[in-house]
Amino acid sequence: GFNGSVYTTSIQEDGKVIVGGGFSSYQGEAVNYIVRLNNDGSRDSSFDVGAGFSNWVYTTSIQADGKVIVGGDFTSYQGEAVNYIVRLNNDGSRDSSFDVGSGFNGSVYTTSIQEDGKVIVGGWFDGYKDNPAGYLIRLQD
Repeated sequence: GFNGSVYTTSIQEDGKVIVGGGFSSYQGEAVNYIVRLNNDGSRDSSFDVGAGFSNWVYTTSIQADGKVIVGGDFTSYQGEAVNYIVRLNNDGSRDSSFDVGSGFNGSVYTTSIQEDGKVIVGGWFDGYKDNPAGYLIRLQD
């Protein structure tokens, strides 16, 4: 299993499970805080996170197009600055079209996708893109 805590799970339409938390490996393989599991519990190697996150993942939400919103206590993904939130493509690569600019100034603890596709984000932050944001925000972009 995991070598640390699991904080979030999200089930994709195909039954695969995105798992995030305070772990750095799953079944002895490095996964750095996020992994996708097949229906049988094995690691889905087609979801390649490379170097992964710089710190814990607290929340994952799957959008209608299958992309995954990930929030947590991290400031980078695969070595690139992302400041506590990022969107991943179905293969685990970063979706660069999800532009959060300077991002949040503190940890993201929860994310939800509204029916219109907008993302609700809550956490321990009071700023987003260098603007005031009191711990809860609806992303417009």
